[in-house]
Amino acid sequence: MAKNTNKELLKVDCNDALRNNLLRLCGVLLPGWAITAPVMFFFSVASMAGLWQYWPVYVTPLIFGTLTVCCARRYFRMDSSTIKFPGLNFKKYRSSDLHKVEVKNKKILFCFGKPTQKFDCDIVKLPIKRMAQEERLRLLRNLDNLSCFIDEESRKLLVANENDEFDPKSESKRILAYDSHSRLRAFREVCAQYEHIFWKTWVYCQLPFLIFISPIVFLIPYLAVLKLAHMDPSKDPLKVALVFTPWINFWGELGKITGQIVGKPIVDVGSWYVQLITYSMVTKAAFALVAAIFIGFFLSMLIKPNRIEITKDGVEVQLRLLMMTFAMRTLAWKDLLSTKLVRQGDGKKVTDQKIVLKSKENLRGWAGGGTELVLSNAAIVKVEHKNLLLKAIESYAPQCEIESGIINNLIPARKHNYTELWLESLNSPPKRERLKPLTKGDSLQSGKFEVKEIIGSGGQGIAYLSSTLNKEGQPESIVIKEFMLPIYVDRRARSQAIERFENEAQVLSGLDNDSIVKLKDHFIEDHRAYLVLEHINGQSLRKLVEQRYAQDDTGLDEETLRDLAAQMCDILSYLHEQATPLVHRDFAPDNLILDASGKLKLIDFNVVHLSGTQKTSATIVGKHAYMPPEQFAGRPCPQSDIYALGASIYYLLTGEDPEPFSQLTLPPTILDRRGNLSRRWQEIISACTNLNLAERAQSATEVKLMLDFVEATPLIPVAAIKE
Repeated sequence: MAKNTNKELLKVDCNDALRNNLLRLCGVLLPGWAITAPVMFFFSVASMAGLWQYWPVYVTPLIFGTLTVCCARRYFRMDSSTIKFPGLNFKKYRSSDLHKVEVKNKKILFCFGKPTQKFDCDIVKLPIKRMAQEERLRLLRNLDNLSCFIDEESRKLLVANENDEFDPKSESKRILAYDSHSRLRAFREVCAQYEHIFWKTWVYCQLPFLIFISPIVFLIPYLAVLKLAHMDPSKDPLKVALVFTPWINFWGELGKITGQIVGKPIVDVGSWYVQLITYSMVTKAAFALVAAIFIGFFLSMLIKPNRIEITKDGVEVQLRLLMMTFAMRTLAWKDLLSTKLVRQGDGKKVTDQKIVLKSKENLRGWAGGGTELVLSNAAIVKVEHKNLLLKAIESYAPQCEIESGIINNLIPARKHNYTELWLESLNSPPKRERLKPLTKGDSLQSGKFEVKEIIGSGGQGIAYLSSTLNKEGQPESIVIKEFMLPIYVDRRARSQAIERFENEAQVLSGLDNDSIVKLKDHFIEDHRAYLVLEHINGQSLRKLVEQRYAQDDTGLDEETLRDLAAQMCDILSYLHEQATPLVHRDFAPDNLILDASGKLKLIDFNVVHLSGTQKTSATIVGKHAYMPPEQFAGRPCPQSDIYALGASIYYLLTGEDPEPFSQLTLPPTILDRRGNLSRRWQEIISACTNLNLAERAQSATEVKLMLDFVEATPLIPVAAIKE
């Protein structure tokens, strides 16, 4: 059976508000119906007369089945070969037939067919409001990769973000979602995460009842006619009972069995529970107290504010309940003095952040009083709402003193994604402002980053030592890594270049380890891609070894070797034990930095490979002296990094790059010169650099266990090596 290689590129939920509310309604009613319907059904099948008495049991599944169809999630799907639109139209369109896309009257028009056949084109419309900006950007990227024509005006409408627009002169009210109950918020997040499971449960609970009680659908009209004719249904003039009696008897017996297995234990537990409550005044008081606590808990949830209203006059925290709005606390913009961010925690970890708006007058509202309006930062869930609050403060209260922490918190962090970077690069004029590398004093991102000096260059790009301001407003040293992007090529080639750049950024942003260089930001400017990385105050292992051999031909002492090798094993273990194992492919002394505290850190993830992906081959990258044969053949795996680990240990011991594509052996001259060197090092290097994958060390953890058998001898202190 052939594998399905059709990759899904875009999936958009196109449900409107009504359908989503119906979906939530079904989710609320499901538990009650799932419990009561079987019980009522077993009672109703006892006799033909009971069928009419319990008619809601049979009508209910039909109603809920209809609701299920109506509120089922509808998606716009786009994969590498087909496009599927939401609705009852199950037709799939071939991506290759899409020749034009345009935006008119707030709708995206997809034109399928040949451009020359104007009257035979199939046009499908999709409201633009169904797609968020992120989804529209991804759609635009995919359309450009398909070489589909899009005029510039339609392109601008697809890119536009309504959330960025803020008009201080507007008289309209702006409503911010304010989810102040943390426990309910966490519960809703869990429900959203497992929504697909709830939906499947809902559908699968209905199917058995729709199948098993389907004969009742035919009985209902028959019984209705008998009732209208004033006839006794039990007489059954058409003898329908003869047909349905076996079916009814089956369900009757099943009902009795189910009642014995399920019903009796429930009744026994219920009787025991009632006896326990009514046993004495003590138990009654205890259960009354528990009930009061639960009632108080739910009442406290009802009176918590759930939205914020912003107008030209002020900001108001409100409670929306039963279609009524209650103003809890109101602050006028003209009275606002200052805004600050208060962090709460135990000193080690911040548990919550409060936005405190200080007023010179007492706040109004039924929960007013005091001069401070305190908002929970976590309760303002949407990032665009935080940005809107900051813009309102800056526009309507110019006299307000705004703390820098508030600005950093409320301005949405620039989390670049592939579509934004792609858009910035592809829509820029094909001309570079700078033709030479950056020099001291040059700035990037409108002065946010200032270049100090070049600290490295190579085939992968140029690294600059730079400075910026941290969240506290203090200067901070960072490293900016620059990549050139092609200009005079088609969109697809440039998209692939940006994708390679984004690959390193995504990998680094997903890693959280003290031994991995930290990614702080990434952006595109002047057709060059930049990674902003932490500055590591130290030197590479290559420079360390060169410096040590220049002082003494014995090289690094054995204790230091063991420490560095153990740290390298820990780094590779972390990478290889990810959910999708990461193969660094350039694990070498040049990319391992030892900082001032003796901590080893790995840099340069530009050629990292996701092990287990469907690619049959990968590009050939890495330094030949540290590259195993399978990596050179384009088939890297985690054990390829183990080979590089053994080659790096060899370099630390000898001060010389190893011979490429060979199982390494320490030269006798090294062993003679270093008489105190443990022979275990040769075993480790041979195990790591074995050319046969089956015989090579299987993991970095295994190599680290081998290090425990290396005998230590009195050696030079680590501090002496760093001098």
